[in-house]
Amino acid sequence: MGSWTPVEVLTLPGVVLLWILVLVRTRGALYGGSRRLAAILLTLVTAMTIRLSFVGRLIDDTTGVVGLEVLVRNSLGIVMAVCAALAVADVVRDRPVSRRMAQIWSGVAALAIVSMGLAFLAAGTEREGLDEMGVASGRPAALTYWTIYIVAYGGFVTAVAVMAARNARQPGAWTRSRRGLLFFGLGAAATDVYLAAKAVVLAAAVAGQYEHPFVANAVAVQAVPSAVAIMFIVLGAAAWTQLHLRARWLHRRLEGPWEDLTRPVPAVVLDPPLRHPPARLNRRMHELREAAALLASHLTPADAEAARRLDAGAPYELVLLEIARNRAVAEQDQVPRPLSVHLTLPDNPRSLVKFFASRRRAQRVARTIEAELVGVS
Repeated sequence: MGSWTPVEVLTLPGVVLLWILVLVRTRGALYGGSRRLAAILLTLVTAMTIRLSFVGRLIDDTTGVVGLEVLVRNSLGIVMAVCAALAVADVVRDRPVSRRMAQIWSGVAALAIVSMGLAFLAAGTEREGLDEMGVASGRPAALTYWTIYIVAYGGFVTAVAVMAARNARQPGAWTRSRRGLLFFGLGAAATDVYLAAKAVVLAAAVAGQYEHPFVANAVAVQAVPSAVAIMFIVLGAAAWTQLHLRARWLHRRLEGPWEDLTRPVPAVVLDPPLRHPPARLNRRMHELREAAALLASHLTPADAEAARRLDAGAPYELVLLEIARNRAVAEQDQVPRPLSVHLTLPDNPRSLVKFFASRRRAQRVARTIEAELVGVS
């Protein structure tokens, strides 16, 4: 590590954290709503890994093309930017971006990468051909390369920053589901600062102003906003990862109650199945509420009175829900009674999991109440 630069030493913890997030998101890549987030993490961590000097030298030495790691790293940056733009657009619009729009954006990114590759070949295989100083040394292809990179990369990250800024003005912008979007927006804004700094360095190099402060301190000028951008992107990815993991955990915790309550009323189960974890959780909660509303038609005022009278040690509505479920199974062929008792389930998923936590106790109390009512009748 003695030959590592301070920037690389600061970058290494971020690389390690990102690889951990990538491993966590590997399973999430199988879900439609998580695929772009997984792509963002994978491209970012790969680019950051390549940025480490020993990895860059390994690529150059293996391929025999000096400076290839710069092209690969910058191309990955554009791929990450277009994935981030599409992912943020999905969240802002509350629906997936159309296939045509995704194809257009992806096509623009592919065109930019191909153009950069051609400019890279034209600039030669010497590393200084892609360095800012190489722009002023009779290599117009190098200027073309960096111009394409700044315009393409900057266009996509600016789109992310604009969409995030518009979202920040909306009510509930800092809710759990939107927090990752705002972090991505801040990361995009910092990336714009990084690209603007690179553009100033290039312009100064073209003008031959090598004593310009931006040129003399080019590494520091570009490293600071780049590090800030990476920090916010990691925070955004971590926020969305935490959101998806939480949604999956809550979805699994509600599976037992969902199976029992929807079995007597299968019509509440919606098709087709969803693969996006937060959307799956929202649908499961909706189906549970619909099932409770239909099952309530099997209850009578006597059931409600008995449930209030007993100290169940479980939520009152849960006891009634178990009575209604048992009765719906026993009375499948009968016409439901007019609705006389209303059942209300918690709206918050964590509260709903807590609500169903005492189901076994509620089931015992429900059987006791049903036995009492049968004895009275």
